[in-house]
Amino acid sequence: MPILYIYNTNNLFLTITESIIDKLISTNFLNIKKIVLCDTKEKLFKASKNEPAIFLINIRFNEPDEGIHIGQTLRKRAPRGKQIYIVPSEKVILNLLEQNIEPFSYLLKNRSVTSPVFEEYLFITLRKAIIALNTEKQEEDVLLFQDSRIRKKISYSELLYVENFSRERKIKVVTTTQSFFVNVYLGKIKHQFHSPVFFTDSQSLIINLKQVAEIHTGSSYLRFKNELYLPVSPYLMKKIVKHIKCSETADYVQFKQKKSRKKMSRT
Repeated sequence: MPILYIYNTNNLFLTITESIIDKLISTNFLNIKKIVLCDTKEKLFKASKNEPAIFLINIRFNEPDEGIHIGQTLRKRAPRGKQIYIVPSEKVILNLLEQNIEPFSYLLKNRSVTSPVFEEYLFITLRKAIIALNTEKQEEDVLLFQDSRIRKKISYSELLYVENFSRERKIKVVTTTQSFFVNVYLGKIKHQFHSPVFFTDSQSLIINLKQVAEIHTGSSYLRFKNELYLPVSPYLMKKIVKHIKCSETADYVQFKQKKSRKKMSRT
């Protein structure tokens, strides 16, 4: 569920808008995680890029160019966030479009915040923004592997690891049910692995840590949940352990210190 950030220097507007949205959440089942009221730009800019977000931004009559600074900053800090503007004129929106800020929607200031039209606009627009975020998330949770002869979509939950074979200019993709080669450099597809569940701090491997059941630091190998074993170098093992301990995956990966004689093999 997204976080809704409401920006306005007028505290009365913030209070009234929050009460309207609270009512919409309770009566129309809008799925919003929480509402954050922002009476300064600094509060607004604290939005996390890792959280889905919707921004409801009021632009003042005496500062029409304020939206450009806000929009550009939010695009950098929360690039997937949906920006909704309340503007004094359509010229403000044209300026935002010219700067490639791409607002999700806007409302002209020709209605009072207490107007039923404003409430209806909020409901329709927020619902559309939530649907757009959910649709994008579903698309993001699928990885695409393709070359001139193959095209496969693999969900996050299926992938175990991707291994680079740079000399042959190909990668090996290993999932819970299959493995296959794709003629592409690992660096060309690395942008898809932005989720924190993936370990990407290596030129030779990308590992789905959510599929790892055990980390055997003594013998330097990983055991996946489907009983597949993956040997790694001691140097890479240290980087993996450090990454796990600093991420959300630390809660469900078990560490084993004792050396094991178990024979390991890749698929």
